[in-house]
Amino acid sequence: MPDFTREEVIEKIRYNEGKFWTADLSGLDLSGINFGSSDLDAADLSGANLAGANFQGTHITGIKLRGANLSGADLRWMGLRGVDLRNANLRGAIINGCSFEGADLRGANLEGASVDDVRVDADTKLPKDANFLSAMTIVPRDESRGGGAGSGCGSIVAATLTLPLIIVALFALMAFH
Repeated sequence: MPDFTREEVIEKIRYNEGKFWTADLSGLDLSGINFGSSDLDAADLSGANLAGANFQGTHITGIKLRGANLSGADLRWMGLRGVDLRNANLRGAIINGCSFEGADLRGANLEGASVDDVRVDADTKLPKDANFLSAMTIVPRDESRGGGAGSGCGSIVAATLTLPLIIVALFALMAFH
């Protein structure tokens, strides 16, 4: 049972009280909401309808998005490291500049998503039909950030990867170990 209703979420955001740490918002219809500078750290939004939502400036460390509908959502430059996005609908979402290092995207629908400069690493679990992506480069590990989600290797920056390129890149990452 969710901790808040849609109306309560909207009110809290409106009055700059959008602190939803560890809140259960699973299954709620939160479509079209501008989360602005809300804090969704460790919130459970599994199965929530977040279609067209704007997450620019939102804190989302440890967020749970398994099975969420994020179609058309704006997730630009979000750090989605280690996030469970299994079976999430990201169709038409704007995920430019997102970091998916260590994230689980198995079963996610990324058809038509805007994916420029997406960052993944060897620990990222991609959908089997990862032909939604078409070019990538290996980025050297940034020692100051501890890059590669602790994998000891660089990350991959993707801008529409194809499955063969993913396989080639993963072999290249393994060679760096």
